[in-house]
Amino acid sequence: MNRILLSLVSYFVCLLFFVTQSNAATFTVTSTTNDPSAVNGLGWAITQANGAGVGPHTIVLQVDGATWGVGVTLTNSNVTLMAAPSGCDATRVINMGGASLTVSGSNCVISGIIFRGTCLLITGSNNRVWGCWFNTDNTGLASNGVGTNNGSMIYINGGSNNTVGMTGQCRNVFSGASTSDMIRIDGTATGTIISNNYMGVGKDGTTALSAASQNGVNFVSGS
Repeated sequence: MNRILLSLVSYFVCLLFFVTQSNAATFTVTSTTNDPSAVNGLGWAITQANGAGVGPHTIVLQVDGATWGVGVTLTNSNVTLMAAPSGCDATRVINMGGASLTVSGSNCVISGIIFRGTCLLITGSNNRVWGCWFNTDNTGLASNGVGTNNGSMIYINGGSNNTVGMTGQCRNVFSGASTSDMIRIDGTATGTIISNNYMGVGKDGTTALSAASQNGVNFVSGS
């Protein structure tokens, strides 16, 4: 009897593992279209990830200049939005023409992306941003000169335990081609960690870039 019970338990554990793993999906962006219904565009990939159920899921950018000018929201949790090839240097460009890329889900990772004309708005919790460049050129050594829709490059408004930066070479780089703060924390945000980022200098840590007209990091409210 015990042997049968143990076998049944093992079966259901394996089944649960299989179902969980089978939910994981990867969506690849190979088009720069701003049509959210166009397959392999940025808007399409995020929409697919939002509807894919329990993750983890991955969105891989394999093209420069991915756009979706009306803005887009990542609502699902456990989603990684990353560039290919992956690594500590940002390699792919997102330019949303002043619209925001919003992350309202939790436990998401944004890595290896060059953001231009785009505010990364975070309202969820336990999200991480690393290896990204904001308003730089493709070398990470010069400003791009494109501003953002609300001034700030990363705007954390609510949520808890969000992290901007990573140890070692996988830091974020901020050029101050902006009318406001590089990073703004507001609303009910708590436990925010801002660590090991370059602000106003290039990826080499020495080349001067434009500085923010107001603040590097501004805690308007929250923590």
